[in-house]
Amino acid sequence: MDTLVAPLPIGHPGLRRALGAEHTAALLGTAPGYYATDPADLLRSALVVAVARWSARHGRALSVDAPAGLAHTVRRLAAPPAADTVGFAFDTRVRGETDHHVIEVFAEIAEGTIASTWTWRATAVTEHAVAELADTWCAALTGLATEAGRVTPLPDAASEPARITVDLPAAVDRERVREAVEAVVRDRPALASACRMVGSRAFAVAGVGAGFEPTPHQPGFGVDWAPMVRFSLVRLSSAAHRLTIEAHPAAAGNWELSGLGELVRQALREGDPDHATRADADSPPVVI
Repeated sequence: MDTLVAPLPIGHPGLRRALGAEHTAALLGTAPGYYATDPADLLRSALVVAVARWSARHGRALSVDAPAGLAHTVRRLAAPPAADTVGFAFDTRVRGETDHHVIEVFAEIAEGTIASTWTWRATAVTEHAVAELADTWCAALTGLATEAGRVTPLPDAASEPARITVDLPAAVDRERVREAVEAVVRDRPALASACRMVGSRAFAVAGVGAGFEPTPHQPGFGVDWAPMVRFSLVRLSSAAHRLTIEAHPAAAGNWELSGLGELVRQALREGDPDHATRADADSPPVVI
């Protein structure tokens, strides 16, 4: 993050900030689709958050012009409009007038990075205060970029989830099955993903998601957020348990569910061979 002095008219001092190329790529690539907005609105939304945090620290109310979009929603939640405002423009030849806003922020793409020029009314705010706000904005953008870096767009989702059932002996211990599932997921990070639906688009979010449910669950997956793969164990009778493995519709074509069933069996076999006997009644993978 660089600080540069910009050649600006007297009375309108300025400084610059630049994000790294990796964070810029995330903010211009995956992030807009994931947050269901466009890059300009995303950058403005981060500025709304930064201004709210800055105002709370300094005890001085500022607000960002945010007439519509995600930024407007964030402003409504973060802070009410204030008399003193911060103007924002992104990648446009027309810059705002510093005399209208206490602070003006102009962001653009320069040499593969998001660069911003900050100007302010010298009689109303100090350079130190503006530099602090600029750093707070960059920190908010870095957080958004880091979150977007955990996200992978998925192909069009299937209409229904896929499911396989694995029959296990009655003597199977629920805790051992949980440990086996966790071992399979731990060794294959892609399984530990959740699926988030944004409109009609599906995104895999790494690090959350797949898990073991020791009791029967309601059928189906959540509309907005759900595990990519779900495991559940049900006692059928005094002679049998059944492990169900389901894949979210967005991932139904990306997993070999029968392979996952065998991996769980192998993990069980390592601890107790009697719990991992293959049953003839195991179902083939089906779409439900």
